[in-house]
Amino acid sequence: MLKLPRLLVFCMIASLAIFAVACGSDEEESTSSPAPATGAAAVAAEPTPTPPTATANEAKIGEQAADLLKAPEANAKSGGTLDYAWVAKPPHYDMHQSGTTNNCTPQCPLFDLLVMNDPLDFDRAIINGGLAESWESNSDGTEWTFALRQGVKFHDGSDFDSADALATYNRIIFPSENVNSRRQGLFTAVESITAPDANTIKFNMSRGVSGGYFLQALASGFNVIVSEDTLKERNDDLKESPDYPGTGPFKYTGHVDGEKWESEKFVDYWNTNLPYLDGVNVYHMSGSAGAQQRVAGLLTGQFDYARGIDPQSYYEWVQDAPEGIVPVRFPQTTIIAMWYNTFTDGSIFKDAEVRKATNMLFDRDSFVTATKDTRPFFAGFGFSPYFSQYALPIDEGRKRPGMAPTGPEKDAEIAKANEMLAAAGIAEETPVRVLHTNNGWQKVMGDITAAQVDASPHFKVSQEEVEYSIWIEKTEEGDFDISMGPLVYAFADPSAYARPWYHSEGKTNFSKIGDDKTDSLIDQIDAELDPAKRLALTQELDLHLDTYMPLSPLLWEDFVDGYQSYIKGYDFPGMQGLYNAERRGTWWFDK
Repeated sequence: MLKLPRLLVFCMIASLAIFAVACGSDEEESTSSPAPATGAAAVAAEPTPTPPTATANEAKIGEQAADLLKAPEANAKSGGTLDYAWVAKPPHYDMHQSGTTNNCTPQCPLFDLLVMNDPLDFDRAIINGGLAESWESNSDGTEWTFALRQGVKFHDGSDFDSADALATYNRIIFPSENVNSRRQGLFTAVESITAPDANTIKFNMSRGVSGGYFLQALASGFNVIVSEDTLKERNDDLKESPDYPGTGPFKYTGHVDGEKWESEKFVDYWNTNLPYLDGVNVYHMSGSAGAQQRVAGLLTGQFDYARGIDPQSYYEWVQDAPEGIVPVRFPQTTIIAMWYNTFTDGSIFKDAEVRKATNMLFDRDSFVTATKDTRPFFAGFGFSPYFSQYALPIDEGRKRPGMAPTGPEKDAEIAKANEMLAAAGIAEETPVRVLHTNNGWQKVMGDITAAQVDASPHFKVSQEEVEYSIWIEKTEEGDFDISMGPLVYAFADPSAYARPWYHSEGKTNFSKIGDDKTDSLIDQIDAELDPAKRLALTQELDLHLDTYMPLSPLLWEDFVDGYQSYIKGYDFPGMQGLYNAERRGTWWFDK
């Protein structure tokens, strides 16, 4: 078989990227539009987000804010309605059964959490009181008790108490058969929940859990508190109910399906500092045309905030922003990865050396270059999110297998990978089936994945492109040799991603592989209460996973937004965990 030069193959695929993105659609997370390719120079000119350092964050994990949340500026004033340009409508209205910010963006301002991430904290490590005003645990982390805020009203005028918190968390952690609780897996240590009195809720654990993890799990933005009466009245079914009452800073006033979601200030909100705005309108504009609408609306003043602008506009604005417009780039909680079939009889990927060699074939920087005009990504070294306090330093991660930059260093790494494949006994043109989705940028990446594997003389690749839902099904069933696609996680704590991804019994461990040391390290991470020790264990795990490569981390996803400079009251550069701080109560207009 004649193999085309690797660089030529990549250039051919990159030249098709715009067509593929324009023709594809991402069901829940499409946030960008096609734009003319401008070459690798733009990537070099684009400032790379700098992750926070572990040392700076260690002491903050689980830190509790003492005062009621308010805008940080002394001159904050009230008034104005926020017009917020967004991507797509909610697929349904049940926050507990949702995994997309298409729900959270319009609905999160309507609800409160038991505890919440501080939206003013860059690292999302400080925990604010929500409907719990204080909390404590016993010495071994097996009992967590929350004192609930009194005098809180739902939007329908009813009173909030522990029965509502209990009903909510029983639904999330111990759901009925008709409820697909998307965050149930965050609470595997919870054995039971009780309400000793009207103002207290208690979580009883089967094992100790760290405050850094458990409080972040509670603060996951979809864990909204709803009333016990609402769940009873609507037969535990909220998917078709856009108007079920919350206790949040804004209350629902109406919506036009697929077009607009409207809410107004809740005048009886328990935090008398908030909200500053009179209301929030969220406009839904999907597809590539929608991205251009969001940019145009921002430039003309129709929108105050636009999420998911096209990266080309972002790159231009970083260099020379239109008057009054601020561009911002921030990490999303998504990994793009490759999984290997290690469990089908006869699979060549049962051999760890074959997986490690295949991982070295991937040119991460070429993926970033090929997709930079449709969606920004960060090259995927390591097994922890690049921006989290648990990740290894970037300069160290760049030395890991598979991370050589495009050029002579990568060519040498690929040559070494082919030597490893030969030593492992892999014959030339061994058939390999690459599975990926056919949606937009995922199709582009799937094509690049297939081309870079096929460029090895040891492989002969066939591709299978499927819809996202089918990709999930086939990947879970092991119907692939290599499978490429995205995974979203709740927040950047190792207990939120390491157990489901890397533990031998993890739900989304699609390679279905692990070892005793990995499982032991994850168990220790989950049970360790000391932040510094959890950090050390997580970085030990990160390095250990290189020894057998359960998956190949390819990219970490970033978002690019734009907003009017008069919006204040929020740490816009620190928008990681956007699901978890979306209430907009502290936002205000300086105009």
